Amino acid sequence: QKLTGPPRCVDALGLLYTGELGSASYDETIRIWDTNTGECKQVLEGHTGAARSLALLRNDHLASASFDNRIRVWR
Repeated sequence: QKLTGPPRCVDALGLLYTGELGSASYDETIRIWDTNTGECKQVLEGHTGAARSLALLRNDHLASASFDNRIRVWR
């Protein structure tokens, strides 16, 4: 399945517990993808620097780290 979305480099991917795919991108966003359709289901905005990594948390939340020197937890 081809996923198209962020206009810049994707730096990290993570498979969520829901079966969706999370991506961290240089466009400062975290995107949630439907792995069956390839559709971007959600764009999470809030970083002010390139999003560089993702981590899945036990409570089904997603954490991301960025060049803005912040870690964000997405619920």
